[in-house]
Amino acid sequence: MEITENQLQERYSSLPTDELVDLLKQGNLSEMAEPILIKELSVRGLDINKIINVTTKRETRTDNSKKVNIIIRLWKGDVKLVITFWVFWWLVGFAVLICSILIELSIGIPNLSTVLSTIYTIFMMVALWRSASKYTGHLIWRNAAQLWVVLAGLSLIIILIKDVVSK
Repeated sequence: MEITENQLQERYSSLPTDELVDLLKQGNLSEMAEPILIKELSVRGLDINKIINVTTKRETRTDNSKKVNIIIRLWKGDVKLVITFWVFWWLVGFAVLICSILIELSIGIPNLSTVLSTIYTIFMMVALWRSASKYTGHLIWRNAAQLWVVLAGLSLIIILIKDVVSK
């Protein structure tokens, strides 16, 4: 189900001004959502140019920190949903698993891959949930990502219980 312009207008008109400013500053808005949000802020008498200039200066100042603080950005849900899911959940998650298995086999530390994979999975569950919560596109993608987190959490619990019981 796609969000319509009218639904966005209603949503934005019900939010406090400071939350609207925060949404604009985050820069995660869709092409449809941004002009509606700007219009709502203008109706409330805010100078959009000042907000955008402050945001642009902050982005310029923090471009280097975005690369350095990717872990913090993931944790806060500030990385786009598509990147969080496909790059960090799948690609980086697979790399973490393979590396931890190789280290476990070469060093001989039992259960290292289980511990590292569990830590990474829990971290990514939080990151994915938060990123989905901030997603402003099609509702189906937000809901699908959050359902994925719930299923991953249940799966993790079952795997850990089976691992403990089998030993």
